Amino acid sequence: MAKTKQQKSTRQRKSPRLSDGRIMRASVWVASVCFIVALLPAAVGTVWIPSCETCHNSEDFHVQTELRSHSRATCIQCHGGMGTGQQWQYRQRVMYQMVIPVFGNLSGNPNTVADDNCLVCHADIFAETTFNNGLFMNHDAGIDGHNCVDCHSTVTHGIQSRFPRTYNMNSCLTCHAANVGRFGTTNDCSLCHEGNHESVGVTEVRMTHGSEWRTTHAMGNLNTCWACHPQDYCVRCHGVGYPHSPNYISAHGRDATDANADCASCHQNTQWCDDCHGGHEMPHPDNFLQDHAQIADHVIDDESCLVCHIQNDCAACHAAHAHPGGSFTPESRYPHR
Repeated sequence: MAKTKQQKSTRQRKSPRLSDGRIMRASVWVASVCFIVALLPAAVGTVWIPSCETCHNSEDFHVQTELRSHSRATCIQCHGGMGTGQQWQYRQRVMYQMVIPVFGNLSGNPNTVADDNCLVCHADIFAETTFNNGLFMNHDAGIDGHNCVDCHSTVTHGIQSRFPRTYNMNSCLTCHAANVGRFGTTNDCSLCHEGNHESVGVTEVRMTHGSEWRTTHAMGNLNTCWACHPQDYCVRCHGVGYPHSPNYISAHGRDATDANADCASCHQNTQWCDDCHGGHEMPHPDNFLQDHAQIADHVIDDESCLVCHIQNDCAACHAAHAHPGGSFTPESRYPHR
């Protein structure tokens, strides 16, 4: 009798244990709830998403948008696309990247406008040369590597666009100058422009080609000159080596000694040379070899000679000379300390 009571007490003290079947059912329920919670925004986004005006609610934004020719288009048509599938994907990006920002920009930024969305309405843009605001443009030949918004990001929201980007003369010339063989070179402005349209605004090209062009023409991007001017156009006034290439510092010595060089047409202050060459006359005068020993004695500490020369340049002449202590070798220090 006592043993029976002890066995009963032991069974009562044992904690209840879930069977494998109950654990499996609980796991399925938990996974199902998580799955439903994860897909709930997708289901809601299929029929509803927050209005863009929830965030874009400033008066300036509305004014800029209403003034544009694209004001009749809806947000989802431009940012999502015209197709049903495209708009459904856009709704999901809004829900999971803006409303519940759990995916970042992994599936595309809802703020962007894809080229395909623009081409739904502007499919004929490549068929012929367009004319707008006094400018002719052949999009079929001139947009390699560019997206529509690189030049037209302000067509809908104006300066209220998050990253305003628009076309200008330099953006065109950069490509034209780099592809002279493809586009050719011409200074005929009517090829791209009709009349003198002030609506284009004050641009770098207007400044460098205005009435004061003799003093302002070098203030622009010199790498774009070749789109309109032949390669030797600048040489007529500036001599050789102009405009300077990006690595011109390492190559300018050759041009500086050319008989046709006219560095002083721009560099009228010797400080341009002195900053690197230590005040030595550049290019070296004809009698420099006879006097260079005295000059070299004064540059032992600042080593300004080594801006252009290496130690072996000295060896070309001095290696054959016998000096006290032995002849000069490439490993020797010259001038002597």
